[in-house]
This record gives sequence, C-alpha cells and structure tokens, in this order.
Amino acid sequence: GKSDEAKAQAKEARQAARAQAREARQAAKAKAEDARDGVAAMASDAKDKADEEAAAVRIQAAARGRAARGRVDKLKADAEGKSDEAKAQAKEARQAARAQAREARQAAKAKAEDARDGVAAMASDAKDKADEEAAAVRIQAAARGRAARGRVDKLKADAEGKSDEAK
Repeated sequence: GKSDEAKAQAKEARQAARAQAREARQAAKAKAEDARDGVAAMASDAKDKADEEAAAVRIQAAARGRAARGRVDKLKADAEGKSDEAKAQAKEARQAARAQAREARQAAKAKAEDARDGVAAMASDAKDKADEEAAAVRIQAAARGRAARGRVDKLKADAEGKSDEAK
C-alpha cells in the first residue's frame, strides 16, 4: 500500500514539474512575442514620421523652386528689354535655385536615412533584450525542472526503500 502511494506521489510530482515547465515556456514565448510586436510598432511609427518629414522637406523644396523660377522668369522678361548683364543675373539665379533644391533634396534624404538607422538600432536593441529575457526564462524553467526531477527521484527512492521494508 505504502509503495503504491509513494509511486502515485512521484507521478504527481512529475506531472506538476512538467506542467510548470510548460507554463514557463509559454510565458517566455508570449513575452518575446510582445517585445517583438512592440519593436515592430515603434519601427513602423518612426518610419512613418521619417516619411512625413521627408515629404514636408520635398514640399518646401518644391515651393522654394517655384518661387525661384518665378524670380528667374521675371528677370528673363526684364532682360529681354535690357542688357546681357540682366541675362547673366537670370542665369545665376537659376543656378542658385537648382543648387538650393539639390541641397534640400540631399538634406531630406540624409534625414530619412538617419531616422531609418535609428529605428533599426532601436529594433536591434529591443530584440536583443527580448532574446535575453527569453533565455533567462528558459534557464529558470530548466532549473525548476531539475529541482522537480530531484524531488521525483527522491520520492521514488523513498518508495523503493519502503517497498523493500514491506517485503
């Protein structure tokens, strides 16, 4: 009777240890998934913001370009009635407008790239943290599993000792 009882206790302890390990694995998995989802959302937000800023810079550059072209057209119209000097001024204004537009485009591109790099770095950090947490949970679960197996083995040994005594 006693040895059956001890075997039943050992079986219960094994089942409890398995359930505990399973729960720990599921919790670790859920935590890692939450971290990944959070990183993805942050990355998406940052990319949207970078895209918006780049669009704003492009719109501003286009507006400045239109204004510069307007000045150039006015100078051209004036130049038709004037000297070569006015034509040279119009050419200079055109070149300045082109350079300004080119600089604005480059600045927008650089700003968008910086934002993307920042997002990539944040995502990488968050992923590393999630991986570390998942590893820690796995290590804890393994330790709890070993402890539970130890208890099961002890119960088994006790049960065998008792059954020897009973004989």
